[in-house]
Amino acid sequence: MQHCWICDIGLTEYEDAWMLQNRLGDLRREEAIDSVILFTEHKPVITCGSTSDKNNILWSESEIKKHGIEVIDSDRGGDVTLHCPGQLVAYMIFKLDYRKGIVRDLVKELETSVINTLANFGLDTVRKDSHPGVFKDDRQISAIGMHLRQSVTSHGISLNVKPDLELFDSINPCGLKGVRATSMEKELDKEVDMIDVKNALANELKTIFDLELEEISSDQIREACRGKNA
Repeated sequence: MQHCWICDIGLTEYEDAWMLQNRLGDLRREEAIDSVILFTEHKPVITCGSTSDKNNILWSESEIKKHGIEVIDSDRGGDVTLHCPGQLVAYMIFKLDYRKGIVRDLVKELETSVINTLANFGLDTVRKDSHPGVFKDDRQISAIGMHLRQSVTSHGISLNVKPDLELFDSINPCGLKGVRATSMEKELDKEVDMIDVKNALANELKTIFDLELEEISSDQIREACRGKNA
């Protein structure tokens, strides 16, 4: 069992959370901290992964601007994706023993954590061997995108709990043409408490990765970074 901080940093700008991940990743590589899970929601942003095709952004620049959406290039794997309030994002700063295929194995474990979380709410979902993520029938409810540098991971899971699904019309989700995004509230046709989803996902990650979770505050995690000459 490995010790792991878990921290809800609230609603964030994507780049602020990315910078925090990078700093925590550096500290993890130095063995200055243990593993970290960050929970957040992002202000509206389209992120373009390392293999993105910008043609998968379907709205014009003016339409994107009208909806208050930023467009940012990211170092995670994958194509374009969208983050916005009502979507739970979980970032994993884990140190892995590198071996061939480990990122693929990690993605499958993250998919399983989401599938099990959704089952707790009565939703039956599946993975697709052809593409990372979790789907309800042919609708994407969760995206997975990771980055690995010197055996330390960053980025992770986005799970649509109760976002404005209209915003997802701006992209082909993860580059999947003709695939629509969906959410827990849409599929269940009822309100879903974000805190309940966070707790359920935390429990699944704890079980799958054999973690001893220690909950800390956003102030504590930023102070820990400052204390390490951040």
